Amino acid sequence: MSQAGPPLQNAALRYEQAIRIFRPACSVDPSVHPDTSTPRCALSFLLAAMCHSARLMGMVPFVAAHGSWAWQASEVCIGGPAGASMNLQLLRAEAKAWRSVAYVRTMIGDGMIPAGIDAYLKASAMYKSLGMVREVGICVADMGRVRLAEGNIPQAASLLSNASRLLKMDVVGGDKLEAGAALQYVGELKVQIHLQNPDGWEKCKSGHDEDVDLVQTAIEDLEAAQEIFVAKSDAIPSKVLSGIRWSMGQAQLLVGSIDKAKELIRQALVDESWKAENQHETQQAEALLGRLTGNDKKK
Repeated sequence: MSQAGPPLQNAALRYEQAIRIFRPACSVDPSVHPDTSTPRCALSFLLAAMCHSARLMGMVPFVAAHGSWAWQASEVCIGGPAGASMNLQLLRAEAKAWRSVAYVRTMIGDGMIPAGIDAYLKASAMYKSLGMVREVGICVADMGRVRLAEGNIPQAASLLSNASRLLKMDVVGGDKLEAGAALQYVGELKVQIHLQNPDGWEKCKSGHDEDVDLVQTAIEDLEAAQEIFVAKSDAIPSKVLSGIRWSMGQAQLLVGSIDKAKELIRQALVDESWKAENQHETQQAEALLGRLTGNDKKK
């Protein structure tokens, strides 16, 4: 652990402390104590710590070592009857906990993917019951990401299309920056479908309507996210906008808009902060722009 660095050590400590503090509360039997607000709240804290840990590189083995107990507790505490004192805030925390469980399960991969999808479905159902359409859309996008990682292109495309539809239903109210981040997330995943699909580029060039439409909606999602972020530029680092421009550049290339693609890629490469944090993408962008510029010279 000492070689992992302070952020990773802090995450591990947070996770261990959560287990020690909340294990007794989470072990409460809902059949004996119908008011399950205490164990549910405890579980929410625990799973939030799990998710925080898993999001830091290198934490997957640690989470895997301790995850079985937490997931067993989740089956008892989350599955228990809702007590009369259960309030809206706690329900939201429970839904978030399910999404945290799903994230950790799918991060571990292998045989945990089906269990992760089940957890995403439970989170989606809870968010739907609370009328939180945006969060439902994000969960659907998460499932699309998992299917994309598995190479299941058709199902990933279908899930991401549904995610866009849900996000566009939630256009009024809520946190605008969260809305922008959700649209960026879905748009970038749609672009990745074609970049990872060997047939995607050929289908786009041949004008296959369904495939071109998916890329076009990716561009729409990314443009909408960019519009939100530009309006809130005082709260958004330039590297976020540059990341969107890089994704839009790839999408424009997929639909054959070469000039737009080159301009967007150039704009991304001007941003030193984006390049510093995205070295792999920077190399890809520089190589791609070089090829496109070289093709212009050959003409």
